[in-house]
Amino acid sequence: MKGIINFSKKKFPTYKETRNIKGSYKDHTDYYFIYDLSKSEIGNYLNTWFPGVNIRNKKELIYNEVLTVKKTNKRTSANLYHRNYNPILILMNPATEYKNKSYEKLKDLYNMKAQICSIDDSSYGVWWNKRTLKELKDTRIKLMKQINTYDEVDGDEFLKYCVSIGADKDTIDYN
Repeated sequence: MKGIINFSKKKFPTYKETRNIKGSYKDHTDYYFIYDLSKSEIGNYLNTWFPGVNIRNKKELIYNEVLTVKKTNKRTSANLYHRNYNPILILMNPATEYKNKSYEKLKDLYNMKAQICSIDDSSYGVWWNKRTLKELKDTRIKLMKQINTYDEVDGDEFLKYCVSIGADKDTIDYN
């Protein structure tokens, strides 16, 4: 990825690769497998960005992920089931709107979510809604560079930074 020095060509594992799941989730990124790894194995994913699922329809982006694993500070880890190392996910997908009893894609607009994941139902997440793909790609690079500077990620500071670069404050969630 242009501008990110620590970007791997190796993909973040899917459920098929980590758990040999064959059902509908087999090709979904397994954000949680790192919790089964030893500390030295986690090091293979620490502070490196990986592509996750990337789905395109012809040339149109349908869904795109990038992930890294970072150490979180004590306060943040306490809110993430006391796990010291957690995946950080940035995903993009087309913006949609509910019309006529179905969701319709908004022309040329996309959404992006940044999230510190956890082993269960808690997280630190926020969305950028209804933006151009170029704007979101530029914002994603800026966010990735900022995350690269952290020795330990503070969840609240992460969310504040996201809002400072345009995330919608009203979309902050902790699950």
